[in-house]
Amino acid sequence: MSFENLFSIMREALIKMDVSEVQIHVAFEFQVLGDPKGVFYVEIDCGQMRVEPYNYYDRDVSFAASADTYLAIVNGELNPMLAFAVGRVKVYGDMSKVQRIFSHKNYKKYLLK
Repeated sequence: MSFENLFSIMREALIKMDVSEVQIHVAFEFQVLGDPKGVFYVEIDCGQMRVEPYNYYDRDVSFAASADTYLAIVNGELNPMLAFAVGRVKVYGDMSKVQRIFSHKNYKKYLLK
């Protein structure tokens, strides 16, 4: 799978989240390790989300994982908190912002099918 295909799958899954009630600014960078290698970001600002295939240099949080791990999470096969706990996802930055987003009511609806 190419990075472009992975990004397309991730963007499609993430953009479904209803973030209209998330009234903070937060930027997450996702580093894809291994093959394919790449980076993309998710920015949420005042209820709007952007998902783009670029670095986000002023990010709040950076995630690092393999493409297989990200796909397992968005396909509902792997709980992201469990992935973090067992070391499949590394998280760097402001964990309080991660917790605020993951506690959002639509998170489980869209990412933990």
